[in-house]
Amino acid sequence: MPQTKNEASDAFLNELQRRCFLFFLEQAEPTTGLVADRAPADGSEKFKEASIASTGYGLAALCIADERGWIEHDQAYQRVLTTLRFIWEEMPHEHGFYYHFVNNKTGERVWNCELSSVDTGLLLAGVLTARQYYKGTEVEELATKIYERVDWPWMRGKGQTLSMGWNPENGFLNATWDGYSEHTMIYLMGVGSSTHPLPPEAWKVWKREPVITYDGLTFMACPPLFTHQFSHAFVDYRNKRDDVANYFRNSVLATRAHRQMCIKLAKRFPHFSEDLWGITASDYAGGYTAWGGPPATGNIDGTVVPCAAAGSIPFLPEECIRTLRHMKNTYGERVWKKYGFVDAFNPQTGYTADHVIGIDVGVSLLMIENYRSGFVWKHFMANPEVKHAMDLAGFRPEDEVEDADSSVYGLESIPSEMISAGWNKGNRTARVRPMSYGWEQADWHAVTAEDCLEKGQPRKDNQVSARFAFAWDDQALHVVVRVADGEVVNSLNADQLHEQDCVELYIDPQDDGLAWGSEKDFQFGFAVNDKAGEWFGGRQDQIDQTVRPTDSGYEVRAAIPWRLLGVAPEAGLKMQSTVAVHSVSAEGNSSVKLNWRFKEQAGRIMLGKLVLE
Repeated sequence: MPQTKNEASDAFLNELQRRCFLFFLEQAEPTTGLVADRAPADGSEKFKEASIASTGYGLAALCIADERGWIEHDQAYQRVLTTLRFIWEEMPHEHGFYYHFVNNKTGERVWNCELSSVDTGLLLAGVLTARQYYKGTEVEELATKIYERVDWPWMRGKGQTLSMGWNPENGFLNATWDGYSEHTMIYLMGVGSSTHPLPPEAWKVWKREPVITYDGLTFMACPPLFTHQFSHAFVDYRNKRDDVANYFRNSVLATRAHRQMCIKLAKRFPHFSEDLWGITASDYAGGYTAWGGPPATGNIDGTVVPCAAAGSIPFLPEECIRTLRHMKNTYGERVWKKYGFVDAFNPQTGYTADHVIGIDVGVSLLMIENYRSGFVWKHFMANPEVKHAMDLAGFRPEDEVEDADSSVYGLESIPSEMISAGWNKGNRTARVRPMSYGWEQADWHAVTAEDCLEKGQPRKDNQVSARFAFAWDDQALHVVVRVADGEVVNSLNADQLHEQDCVELYIDPQDDGLAWGSEKDFQFGFAVNDKAGEWFGGRQDQIDQTVRPTDSGYEVRAAIPWRLLGVAPEAGLKMQSTVAVHSVSAEGNSSVKLNWRFKEQAGRIMLGKLVLE
């Protein structure tokens, strides 16, 4: 009797899972349990460089294999036990965090890599999954010790958000987990810790941005699709939400939008279609890259990445399974190897990746299992610390949150505490992304009376505030400031910009502190009558600016040429800047000034940091 469509799909998924598991079975070092970061797709070689994230996926993979009978129970248990003993007793660590890439026999750092917070999180997620699956054994005891050793507050450094990592040469990385990405599980594991917890407020510190709309779908965006998958491989976000979002639904919408983006790419790459789509961080002909979208990010060249669909199966089951089967049926042995699919391939150019990558194989295996049985979700969520964290973070069933279905996403506005806000007393950083990203993908910051009041007393009937973002291209530094002001005053002359409603923009291109009046620094002013000033040198004629009214106030847009700033633009360039907002009454008898970051220090004025990406 021929198979039904569902039976054929299940047989295909089972075969894909078993091939994925074979990677973790063969590419783990027997004496330590550490799993290779990558391997030849035909399994012909074992590399000595292991990944702690691959190892975390491997621990969960062993539990799945035990449950499904792919290997003997004792073999699976002993492998998990060997791994946890090594991690607890011998694996080098700092405050319970581990290096991203390590030698598979010794656990020692390789490639001068960072101590990684999110990769430690993926390792711990696998540890906690095994803790529940092998409850009542030495595995449970070791897993508890490993998890409880992690000093979560330490990884915040001197900030409020978790750092992406640390290294012994320079300390904490400047990059932090302060926007929407793959990191949500580490905040939950940190908040739920019984030994070194993050405060519950840590869940609310990171920004739920950017929110974009693509083809009528509104969601929190982060272009590589893996960012919508990794935490979901372990955390069951289904049918629940916090005060801001339903994160499972967000990934559904992000995946649907990504598929639509790929279909539209068929104009450039005819092989993309409803049956063939998927782009996420992967190998490609030029090495390795983190591409994706929407919006289309990176130098997309038509490469297809199978784990984009495989890791999204719980979100769009029919569409994802259909494209994966199409890949196998159409391209056959070119893309279908010992460990499942190759990491990436390009039907247009003929490129086919030689390797598979552990985290891509892992997220494919786990998400297929979650779709088929919910196995990983069930065991990870059974940890009492995870349940406690979900409660502290304010997660509730969907129908217990007011206005849960007020839009396609339930998130038409973001609470102010979820947007980065400035404190004049503390350091602030704004990421400056390329103009090609679009303003919807920019790093938006808030200027409010609660956090940024420099002088005056806000009126109860007119709560002035602003949001701003920077971007850059080869010609200029661009800025947009959107001011909310219920009483816009523009009746005074241009020589008195600071005495009427206006925006001031201070820039210190040298990143050494603004010196008042210095020709190397800048103080621009933009009035609501579209007139501009520059008080340190009268250089307002060298910039482009527009000011236009809006329903809630007014908007300023400006482009400051790099030749005027005296620096050459490149990713990594650091400057200082701040946005200040003046609001006066129509009678001219009251004035309020808000300033994002403006602090006098040793004869100079320290502004917020701008970092070009």
